[in-house]
Amino acid sequence: MPVTKLLLRNFLILSFFLVSCKNKNASPWTGDCPMERLDWMEVSSGYDSKEVIELAGKIATSAKADASQVLKGSGDMNVKADFESSLRNTINSTSKQKIKVSQEFYEAYIKQRTGTCNIWKALHDGTLKSESAQKQAEEMFIKISSQFAQVQEEEKKRSPTYS
Repeated sequence: MPVTKLLLRNFLILSFFLVSCKNKNASPWTGDCPMERLDWMEVSSGYDSKEVIELAGKIATSAKADASQVLKGSGDMNVKADFESSLRNTINSTSKQKIKVSQEFYEAYIKQRTGTCNIWKALHDGTLKSESAQKQAEEMFIKISSQFAQVQEEEKKRSPTYS
């Protein structure tokens, strides 16, 4: 693993733990992270697979759009107080109501949540100034996109509607 990747990963993990240990009742993020809230999801065996497939697809597409936006900002050492996130817009519009989701969807969401919120915070507070750090942010959004594309495909395989 290249040194810059290792340093960024360690920085993100360390910053998460430091912030979250500071105040046990507060969220470790600013409230602006698109994936911070979990209260809109309910894991249920009675979930609507079509809705989960659609949602996973929307998250995959919006994360990919964010990745390309971060890449466009590479070289601009002033990233990204004005970063307009497609992922954020998708989650915000979706989370206005409670949605039943599969266990796999919920686990994928949780798995990507910490890294995404740390990248999000770094984009907004100006921590990601180097091109390599911006590349890491882009890779994180691409990883989210591929994770949810995979959830979408697995759900399609399980769904009688898509078989």
